[in-house]
Amino acid sequence: DEYWHYLKSIVEDPTITKVYFNAKYDMRMLAKIGIIHAGRYEEVSLKARVFNTDEFAYKLKPLSRKYCGLTSDEEDELKKLVQKLQRKARVAEWKVFSTVETTDSKAKKEKAAPDYWLCMYAHLLPGITEEEAVRVRELAEEYCRKDTLRTIALDGFYDEEFIKVPAYAKTYAQELELMELVIEIEDHGIRTFKDVAIRERENCLQESEQLLIELREECGDPNLLPDSPAAVARYLFSPKPFGLGLPPTEKTPTGQYKT
Repeated sequence: DEYWHYLKSIVEDPTITKVYFNAKYDMRMLAKIGIIHAGRYEEVSLKARVFNTDEFAYKLKPLSRKYCGLTSDEEDELKKLVQKLQRKARVAEWKVFSTVETTDSKAKKEKAAPDYWLCMYAHLLPGITEEEAVRVRELAEEYCRKDTLRTIALDGFYDEEFIKVPAYAKTYAQELELMELVIEIEDHGIRTFKDVAIRERENCLQESEQLLIELREECGDPNLLPDSPAAVARYLFSPKPFGLGLPPTEKTPTGQYKT
């Protein structure tokens, strides 16, 4: 109750500017627990896209590491402990993440989801020691607090950059205004006309087939698959005349060049 009232006093105060990394999600989750956002806010993930349209990842931790030098060491230990909690929870027949039931395509592909809510109930799981329950709860709190610090640090970084380039600030203001409309549309829902959607889909398919032909001709590779990162990487980074001979970029965890 103490935390809830404290959070409510901030979020519902229109005189306090709130800083989010994913405002649409956070506002909806807050609303689900009876806390309704009011007043001005900053959307750091939007600032990130305005500042650089060519990031490898638009996620909080990679961006805060890149621009603010902030690490996320606590996350590795937290994930390992949560995975242990997930195994114990399945044995106890708790409802935890399932690749079969999830509608999240990314989570289904990675065959994993955080299930960080388990940190609050670890002490109720059989086979979890009191020390483990206390540790995982401490890690979860540290994880949340550091995400807050990362968000604030990034917000400060982008603000300084926006002062240097006023066009960034102008674009961000326009995008923030548009986002208000997007939230309203998403919350309200929209009507679609099925025949129009089918017609547009056919047009897109025809256009994509033509573009694929042109792309393969330009690349000199009749079998190029643009939806294959490995194939695109070969074309981008292979020496001429087999590719463009571009300088290599960062690598993925599996050692492939990012495209």
